Parts: sequence; C-alpha cells; structure tokens
Amino acid sequence: MEKTHFTLIMKLIQLIMKANSYFLLYIIGNILPRVILINVFVIEIFYYNKISMFYKILPITLITLGFQYLYYSCNKILTTQCCLLDESIDIHLVVHNTITNRINSFQYIHGTVIRHLGLDSTDFDCSINMSASFIDKTFERHNVSSKTHNYNHILGIERRQHLINNLLQIYLVLFQYDKQKIKYDIWIYLIRYLLYSISWSYILIVSYDTLPIGDKDLIIIIKDFVISISCIEEPFSGIPMKGISVQYSLLSSLNDS
Repeated sequence: MEKTHFTLIMKLIQLIMKANSYFLLYIIGNILPRVILINVFVIEIFYYNKISMFYKILPITLITLGFQYLYYSCNKILTTQCCLLDESIDIHLVVHNTITNRINSFQYIHGTVIRHLGLDSTDFDCSINMSASFIDKTFERHNVSSKTHNYNHILGIERRQHLINNLLQIYLVLFQYDKQKIKYDIWIYLIRYLLYSISWSYILIVSYDTLPIGDKDLIIIIKDFVISISCIEEPFSGIPMKGISVQYSLLSSLNDS
C-alpha cells in the first residue's frame, strides 16, 4: 500500500515538474477556490440578501483539500525516507578535495536543491557511502561477505540512489510551492478574513431586530458570559483575572434600568 502511494505521489510530482509553473499550481490549488467562494458569498449578502449559491459551490473546497493532502503527503514521505536513509548511508561534505563534516540526508537534499536553483554559490561537494554498521548488519543477516558477486544488490545501493533522486524532486516542488505561499499567503488571508468579517457583521446588524431574544434575555446572556470570563486564570501565575468588579457594576446598572 505504501509503495503504491509513493509511486502515485511521484507521478504527480513529475507531472508538476513537467508543467514547471509553480505559481499557477499555487493559484489553482490555494487561491482560486477561496476567491470564488468569498466572491459568491459577498455578492449574495450585499446584492441578493440571501445565502443559497454559496452552499452549492462549497464542494469546490475539495480542490484545496486535495492539494493540501498532496503537500502533507510529500512532507511525510520526505521526512520518513530521510530518516530511513540516515540509518544506511553516510554523507560527508567535501571541500577542496578534503572530507569534512558529516551531514544528514535532509541537509544534503536541501543543499543540492538550493544550489540547483542558484540560491547558494558555495563551492562544495558531497561523498555518499553506505555506512559500515549497515553493511555489517546486512551481510550478517544474509550470511554473505563483500566478496559476494551481487553484494551491491543485497545492500540496495542502486535502490537508494534512485530514492535520493526521487526525494530531490519532491523537495524541489515543495520548496518552490512554499516560496509562493510565503510571498502571497498573508495578503490572501487578510483580504479573505476582512471580507468575511464585513459580511457577517452586516448580517448581524441587519438581522438584529429579528433575533428571538428580548432586552432582559440579552442582559442575562452578557452576564453569564462575564461570569465565565471571570473564572479564567492568568496563564503565567495562575491568579484569577482582575477587574471583574467594574464589569459587575456595569451589569447591575443594566439590570436596574
């Protein structure tokens, strides 16, 4: 099941890389469905004064959910496979033909991707070898030695090289997609929540007279809310919040009136 899932994810990643339009991917998967929803909602509230079409087009959010599922699946695959790789391979930085520090597989993938994108001009290379402990355990489990003709197959060297290439493709797509999110997400969320806030405020103002509660009921609701707030403790010291006496005096004046 996991192998099938990984194969499907890789096919989608390769399709995305062939398209080579990460901004368009971000627009389709993250912005367009939400823009359509908020536009329909605002038009229905301020022009038609009702909500009907909004509920009919809610399934369009499945597009966003599908992209989020792909995004988090890629992240999970990347994290899991990097941890498994670290158990079997050793990666060392090579600077000026000298082997230096050992790095983990995620650091290697991140460094390779940002150098591929031209975001880092550091002059270094990496040496990737099977770890000695993994080789010993594998030979012991299969009861073979390094003189065995097909020991490369037993160690799975080619399979790991292919896995590293796949993880590089996954991380490249995630990195490019995250660049779009960092650049545009804050503005999209601000505009969206501002429009929703304005629309719901308008709904509450227009429908206030039709609410099935009287003035006394409203005072009781506010009083119960203040009492519940008074039970909240200050998060650092655990001391109950102060200033409730002012709120009680305000409520008593409301009740007297």
